[in-house]
Amino acid sequence: MKVLIATNSEQTEQMLMQALPQGGYQVDTLAASAPLAHRLAQGDIGMLLLAVPQASYPLLSELAALCQRHPMPVALFVKQTGSVVTDDVLASGVSMYVIDGLDVGRIVSVLEVARSRFKQLDKLKADLDTARRSLQERKIIERAKGILMRQNGCSEEDAYRSLRNTAMNKNKRLAEVANDVVSVVEMLRSAE
Repeated sequence: MKVLIATNSEQTEQMLMQALPQGGYQVDTLAASAPLAHRLAQGDIGMLLLAVPQASYPLLSELAALCQRHPMPVALFVKQTGSVVTDDVLASGVSMYVIDGLDVGRIVSVLEVARSRFKQLDKLKADLDTARRSLQERKIIERAKGILMRQNGCSEEDAYRSLRNTAMNKNKRLAEVANDVVSVVEMLRSAE
């Protein structure tokens, strides 16, 4: 995995460039004049390691935007906390936040924890998205069943069976057919 190092200390950069390859990481550094977003957009970076004197809200804002566009593990090492709150740091997308602890002997293990935490959070986000989508689908199916029950004077079971049969006949998902039913009714109501 390629790690992009962004630091304002040449000594720290050199130390990391020696330590990370020993842990199996490829290393790339960010030129002082190069924008971080531009470098991440190139797509070959798997992890971001920032080593700065202290975190700031402008930095966290930039990290949050970067993490939205380029999801990846981010390890943030600071000398001191400054005025930022740890919850805000983690909410920005940082996987690992280390205060006054940039130690060559444990840098690789810290990055492994950052990778693991990123994977866990990524899975939780995916599971949450799936649950939300499923809930939305259930809601639209319930609405469609209600519409069919009112219009056809049928039972809930018959309305569901009708949606299911239509879905099978049209080779569509049940939620798609339900959405079509709701959309048509809403379109007819708005035309009245």
